[in-house]
Amino acid sequence: MSTITISSLNINNQTAKSSENTSLQGVANNNAVNTPPAEMISIYDIYGLKKGFSEQLSYKDKVTLSPVGVMLSEAHQLAELNRETWEEPSKIFETDADFNEAFKEVQSENGDLVFRRFNKAYLDQLQNVPDALLLYDQMGQSEKNKIVITLEKDLNEIGMKLQTMAMDERDASIGNSIYKTSDLFDAKSKFSELIEKEHPHLKDVDFEFTLKGDKIVITGGKINGVDLSPKELSQIETLANGKEGKELKDVMFSIREESVNHYNKYTEAGRKAPLSLNDFDQRFGDFGAYLKSFKSSGNNYKFKGPDDPSTYRVGYFSGAAEMMSGRLAA
Repeated sequence: MSTITISSLNINNQTAKSSENTSLQGVANNNAVNTPPAEMISIYDIYGLKKGFSEQLSYKDKVTLSPVGVMLSEAHQLAELNRETWEEPSKIFETDADFNEAFKEVQSENGDLVFRRFNKAYLDQLQNVPDALLLYDQMGQSEKNKIVITLEKDLNEIGMKLQTMAMDERDASIGNSIYKTSDLFDAKSKFSELIEKEHPHLKDVDFEFTLKGDKIVITGGKINGVDLSPKELSQIETLANGKEGKELKDVMFSIREESVNHYNKYTEAGRKAPLSLNDFDQRFGDFGAYLKSFKSSGNNYKFKGPDDPSTYRVGYFSGAAEMMSGRLAA
């Protein structure tokens, strides 16, 4: 049967709504510089889940719960097992939770009504968005042949915590894209210096580089507009996959992981058809071209580069997440 969320303790004159209509929206980016407002995305959609997922065992292969999340999933089951029968079960809503467990449930004497409460003291223990989403979903679980009643205040507190955590996670992904792109710029500059040191004839080389599995592949290059020979390309690639290229390779791996994560969660195309790391290698292309694309981004045409004294790195690379996703789009 249904789950009802009430906003008043007056059960007979309640303003009620079905939890199935509760919408988790508004995972938006509030902090990134020069980044347009994000579209409204359902938190369920971000994780490829549907309302009611916590009632099914299959959700465990879709989300990664922290130990706290695992404990909460078990606590909900315990609340059902330890359900008490009260003469006036609605009294559980009259005060703040005065129980130690995460959940408490009581039922009417005829067993038709179940009143569910959550102990908000556990909110601060949530460690990731899947923990909070599982908790939110559990509060709205229905039960066969019973009407489950929850308090709107409980659900709102969980929902606010969940949305805050989800927005923080999205902002962190955008920030990671910016800082990792900045790291890529520095790593490429350092590697270019190492190329010149090992092979002086390759001074001022402009090379194209991408990933294939755990290897850096040098796909092309020029010096003063002249194409490099196969031998010269091989010399750079050997350095790139040796100790000299470790820093560059580590940054490229990190960008690959963040790009796929952001694309799969925060773009409609990624949510419909998630990409793998192997897909990244096929789609992203030249990392050097990726860095050059920032020259025409926003107001960057006014600057010589990310180290121009008139700008700063965070602003220069602010569109990193959007550019990464654009390169992965089919």
